[in-house]
Amino acid sequence: MNLWQSMCAPPRGVLIWRSLAGSAALMLACLVGTAPAFAQNAYITNEIDSTVSVIDTATNMVIGSPIPVGFNPLGVAVTPDGSTVYVANRNASTVSVIDTATNTVIGSPIPVGSGPWGVAVTPDGSAVYVANFVANTVSVIDTATNMVIGSPIPVGSNPLGVAVTPDGSTVYVAHNAAPGTVSVIDTATNTVIATIPVGILPWGVAVTPDGSTVYVANSNASTISVIDTASNTVIDPPIPVGRGPTAFGKFIGPAPAVHLTSGDHCNGVFTGSFDGNITVSAGQSCVFVPPCEIERSVTVNGGTFNLACTVEGNIIQDNGNLILRHKARVHGTVQISGTSAFTLSPGPAIRDGLHIRNLAAGLPQGTVCGIKVGRNLLIKNNASSVEIGGPKGQTCEGNDITRNLQADNNSGTLSIDYNKIGGDLQVNNNSGATDVSGNMVGDDMRCRGNASVTHVALNTVRGRARGQCAAFPGQGDQDDDGK
Repeated sequence: MNLWQSMCAPPRGVLIWRSLAGSAALMLACLVGTAPAFAQNAYITNEIDSTVSVIDTATNMVIGSPIPVGFNPLGVAVTPDGSTVYVANRNASTVSVIDTATNTVIGSPIPVGSGPWGVAVTPDGSAVYVANFVANTVSVIDTATNMVIGSPIPVGSNPLGVAVTPDGSTVYVAHNAAPGTVSVIDTATNTVIATIPVGILPWGVAVTPDGSTVYVANSNASTISVIDTASNTVIDPPIPVGRGPTAFGKFIGPAPAVHLTSGDHCNGVFTGSFDGNITVSAGQSCVFVPPCEIERSVTVNGGTFNLACTVEGNIIQDNGNLILRHKARVHGTVQISGTSAFTLSPGPAIRDGLHIRNLAAGLPQGTVCGIKVGRNLLIKNNASSVEIGGPKGQTCEGNDITRNLQADNNSGTLSIDYNKIGGDLQVNNNSGATDVSGNMVGDDMRCRGNASVTHVALNTVRGRARGQCAAFPGQGDQDDDGK
């Protein structure tokens, strides 16, 4: 049995699909209720019976008889006013329309493309977008007439999940076929304006309430891809999840308009400006989402600090988990040490320096991928592995370091790959396996006293390549002065 739950009364909602072994039925659910009486009834599509069941969420009991619809119903969505439910009937190639006041089907089934699966209603309630799995198209239904308008929109092979941005301007459609892509439809013209590569065999797709981000479930990759809607590109590394994730839908609620009131009690999701220092401790999860600004510094002693906006001061971490996301900006220094885990994803910028020092052994690999550092990047005395950059187009891409990058006395595995470094690159006295590849170095590169240094690809050095680095030809002027 697959369960697809959807709380569809705008502006809030959730859609989750997970596989449960050992059952033959397919249920898709949409929770409906008029504001402010949110989610009074749940509408469940029963694929085998070709019906829709209605559950009263106050009592968690089925009410009335099952509503007959077309053959093998799957996707379900509701209009913003909660008055109408649209159901995609896969093997009938139609969409049924249910009046929630009477829980009866109204009008004739609406013919769409072959094999309709996912269905989504625009925020203004004017249109329904239906992903036709077999026809490789998306149909658009005018809710005023309950008729298909225009020609089917050609998309990639086997479209499944479909979601609309909160402003109604864009539709995202996931294609359950190799190599794995998402089509982007401009609702003003009902044409595809972009195709985004994601993981293998994506199923479902969801847009965050602020419209800035899209999440895609990649079933064969067992990952979630994250898309920035401003650029229509994948921005974060794929998020590993359980095997075979299938679908998403809408998130619960908009990004909460909650303002932090105490810097010692940052546990939740926050927006807006906070004029003070913040300390994140064990057991706390402190998440800042745009628009937001922290006007002083942040100390992470435990828990998780997840940032997607601006910190005017420094970030000091000696424990816990630090996540800097696409829109993160730190105007001071970021210092990471101790028993810290960290993921610095593509897009953040640190105006001052980034210092990673004295990490304990046995920690997850820390990653610094696709960020800009305004001064120096220092990696020193770390017993756990650290990844600094990687090839373009990979999960971890290279960084832009304005001044120097220095890596000294690390016993954990270290990779420094495909970074743009304005000044010197120094890699000295590291006892762990050390990879230095594909970097563009604005001045000198020096490697001395390392137990093992490998060069998978040539580095480009404007100045001199010294020490162990000089053993590899084609890297600028060489000066082999030994280890």
